[in-house]
Amino acid sequence: MTNYSAAVEGAVSGAVWSSSLFGYRAPVYVGTNASPQKGNYTLVIPGSDDAAASPGGHGYATVTVSQAGQATLSGKLGDGTVLNQLIPVSSDGLWALSASLYAGKGSVQAG
Repeated sequence: MTNYSAAVEGAVSGAVWSSSLFGYRAPVYVGTNASPQKGNYTLVIPGSDDAAASPGGHGYATVTVSQAGQATLSGKLGDGTVLNQLIPVSSDGLWALSASLYAGKGSVQAG
């Protein structure tokens, strides 16, 4: 992290793979200083025609961002799989959606 920025980036790798990483620092909201993203949101999780790539049909979720900047996501994927997440939201309103599914045999990720 340089210049005291709100973000950090880097990479991790193994013998045959590499992955870039990027993360935002979670802001702290105390007292009457509320997260600017505070509120309720609804989103669509697009499905795919390729059943091997993702469930057919669209999923949905609701997201509630608290005064403290915590996002609580609850929804279902196109195949009925339940999706939940609790994660801080950056000061720019960003968060990484990442959840293990199907007893560890699948995942959903967006960033």
